Amino acid sequence: MVWNLQYEITALILIGLFFVFYNLQRSLPIKKNIIFSDLLMIQFLCIIADIIASVFSSYPEKYGYWHQELANMVYFLSVFAIYYLFMQYCRYLTGDKLKVLVGKQWWISVPFWFAEVICVTNPLTGFLYKVDETGFTRGRFFYEIHPSVIIFYSGVSLALIFHSRKIIPLKEKVSLIFFVFASTTAAMLQFFVFPHLLLINIGCSFSMAICFLSMQNPEFDKDQKTRIYNRDAMFKYLGEKLVFGKRRYRYVGITFQNYGRLRAIYGSGLMDRFLNRFGIYLRKHVDNILPFYLQSGQFLLVLDSKADKDQITYQIREYLDKGFCFDGQKVNPKPKFIYMSDECDAKDGHEVYDILKFSLKQIEKDESNDLREIDDRFLAELHYSIKVKDALHRAVDEDALIVYYQPIYDSMIGAFSSAEALVRIEDPELGVIPPAAFISLAEEDGTILKLGNQVLRKVCRFISEHDLDAMGLKYIEINLSPIQCMNRNLASEIIEVANEFGIDMSYLNFEITETAKLDIRELNALMDSLIGEGSGFSLDDYGTGFSNLVNVLKLPFDIVKIDKSVVWSYFDGNDIVLPRLISMFAEDEFGIVAEGAETDHMQQTLQEMGCDYIQGFYFSKPIPEVNFVEFIKDRNRLGRHPAFE
Repeated sequence: MVWNLQYEITALILIGLFFVFYNLQRSLPIKKNIIFSDLLMIQFLCIIADIIASVFSSYPEKYGYWHQELANMVYFLSVFAIYYLFMQYCRYLTGDKLKVLVGKQWWISVPFWFAEVICVTNPLTGFLYKVDETGFTRGRFFYEIHPSVIIFYSGVSLALIFHSRKIIPLKEKVSLIFFVFASTTAAMLQFFVFPHLLLINIGCSFSMAICFLSMQNPEFDKDQKTRIYNRDAMFKYLGEKLVFGKRRYRYVGITFQNYGRLRAIYGSGLMDRFLNRFGIYLRKHVDNILPFYLQSGQFLLVLDSKADKDQITYQIREYLDKGFCFDGQKVNPKPKFIYMSDECDAKDGHEVYDILKFSLKQIEKDESNDLREIDDRFLAELHYSIKVKDALHRAVDEDALIVYYQPIYDSMIGAFSSAEALVRIEDPELGVIPPAAFISLAEEDGTILKLGNQVLRKVCRFISEHDLDAMGLKYIEINLSPIQCMNRNLASEIIEVANEFGIDMSYLNFEITETAKLDIRELNALMDSLIGEGSGFSLDDYGTGFSNLVNVLKLPFDIVKIDKSVVWSYFDGNDIVLPRLISMFAEDEFGIVAEGAETDHMQQTLQEMGCDYIQGFYFSKPIPEVNFVEFIKDRNRLGRHPAFE
């Protein structure tokens, strides 16, 4: 019998290209990728063996008996291995649903090993095939063994896919089902319809190519800026190693001092080029690590047993100290490190990520330290943060946020003329949680959008139920997060809520903290829309973060609120910039609010400096709505000194 090899040659070229590309790209070392790599390798071997066996069997007079026997044996061994490995691949993707489907799993491998034994002993039994001077012929049990094993493992694979169809993404599900039907159909056509055509390998190779393109491309696990593994890849890797492997690892987290400011100064393009160069350095020059990029200039290095964390941090510092020059601009990022020993018993990648993000945020605030090791105290802070996050989500989901109000003293009229709305969470276990503990958490996971909307609605309801004019209040100030300001529909959503409660937009004044996250043009459009409806804007917390006078003067702010840290620094004798700031903003006709007044001396001095408004505990802490109404009515109506009765 002479075999037609055109499909095998096509399959060989196809699978060879994917096999080389897949291994050159260094896929993430997890079980799914290892199985797929094995599939590509065995498929390549199967095609080579099939071509050699076909040539030998087509011209038996030119080749010896044992050459034919060996080539056919390798072919059949690898064909059975392909379908068995694909079933294991599906088993991994579906979260080991095999236990649910078949109970004890040991017997699921029996058909495979039975078929492998038949292949190895075939020279003695001839059950699968026979080779002699006439060439290749199918054995007496060929149809009972070969198609049966393929159908069995294809059936198990299909059962796993359908049983887990709700947890498998659509494109992966389609690719897996395609593999089952294409490879099985090709096999059945070769067995029963076109025995002279070698179709099994072209069916399997084409199916593997589809799987590669849709779900196995190593690029899916890599960050495009740094060319190292991304955050999702970290979750996959640690999820498998920590949960299933029960292993413990050591970690080094890396961030850069003032990364946001560097990005604002040098631009995203230049900083992305730096990240690319640093990623290449980690990948090629730092040994015994598996690097991941977590976004926002933060990296995670998973250390193996040979890695020395002191040597690694020293090596990275030495590399970064040289600085980087791009288009004539020199960038000199200062690294900060977090070290997590294998005593930190993290359960999965998400817990490692939470510890890392929390610790990197803490060390960014610590200017005196560039390396922090995770200790029990730190973990206690983290666990508190996790509880706060849970309380935040419960409060937002149940619309249980509480709005407190802190009055703002008007120096010009000697009374309270406005108030700032400040959100609180009241939790049965943690008590009253201040915004400093949960706002950043809400910004990280997007909860801030829903939180902001709920606060707006509560403030609008408060205004609709109380006569602000009679209370002597011009407006209520509401904080807008930078994340909220990125929402291009924010202005229309605010106007819609105000109209729903029937209040005039002039009763709403919005506070924005300037950060590097904000797009000045989009922010300007938002402000113009709301100012056109009668609202005003305050620049909050001036003197912290990324405050930039040029941007302040460009945007239509009415008021600048000087952060309490600047005020306290002046009264502690550590800084003299406060009077200059007040004078400068007064000349530009901004309203000026000084935050953090705590004593009569501070209040008197700030008033003499020319502060239009003063806010702080000297007058009142933030108080609940009911108490606030009584407080304002009492102080403003009686005309007594607003601080104390």
